[in-house]
Amino acid sequence: RKAEKDEMTEVPVFDKGYSPTRLELEKALIESSVAVVARLRNALEAGDVIRKRQPSVWLAYLISHESHHRGQIMLALKQNGYTLSDEQKWGPWERWFKD
Repeated sequence: RKAEKDEMTEVPVFDKGYSPTRLELEKALIESSVAVVARLRNALEAGDVIRKRQPSVWLAYLISHESHHRGQIMLALKQNGYTLSDEQKWGPWERWFKD
């Protein structure tokens, strides 16, 4: 547990009700990704587990969790009358599907 906390020390935590700026969000996401990579790397190199499971299971959980939030965002936009272009909807994955 301590190692997990050590790897997360640089990740900002925003107070409840606070609306971070775009720059603060970008910085937090970058720092979070660095911490996740460090946690995975450390666990894999040490042959350790994360939350009683193999590191690959934790990574799969994180991907699933992010997908859930993406779905929430897409639904909120749709319910509020926003139409996204295909590029906006699929842009992050476009390079994976190119022939």
